[in-house]
Amino acid sequence: QQVPPFKAHFDWLDHHLQAVAGFSMVDVLYAADRTLLDRFDQLQYTHPALFMIQYALARTLIEQGVKPDRVLGISLGESVALCIAGVLPAAQVLSALVRQTHFIEAYCPEGGLLAVLRGADFFASQPALFQHCELAAVSTPQLICVAATTAALDRTEALLKRQSIACERLPLQQPFHSSHSD
Repeated sequence: QQVPPFKAHFDWLDHHLQAVAGFSMVDVLYAADRTLLDRFDQLQYTHPALFMIQYALARTLIEQGVKPDRVLGISLGESVALCIAGVLPAAQVLSALVRQTHFIEAYCPEGGLLAVLRGADFFASQPALFQHCELAAVSTPQLICVAATTAALDRTEALLKRQSIACERLPLQQPFHSSHSD
């Protein structure tokens, strides 16, 4: 409400979302019974929400004079980068992301991602610890993310915590960035 360009871009995408998904992200995010402590991890909402927020923010910054020479993104951010670079129209990408959520929910097993405060060399040197897990991301030299089914993540998380290795389950229900999401 306080940043009119952001609201305009978000509302424009929300109009397209309503046409392809049958719901309003504004209504989902600002529902009267929603609290800050409520989980927000349903893919049908998180996928479009991340795209819409990132796109609206980027467009707002551009309109305020922050013009990028290059754009890049990770994961859903790659889709936003393609739109901001003028490669694909945002409404088309949003429609594709909505369709993608249906495929992911239908064909991917339940699972998730686990951030681990260790490097890729640690992952490679501990095959028993990371049994049935895949290296999904190397965020920094000492921060990796592993993807797996729920059972494998539960096992690995418990073993890491027993060794006092800092780790955090990400609020996801699918093992993204792995062969499970192919």
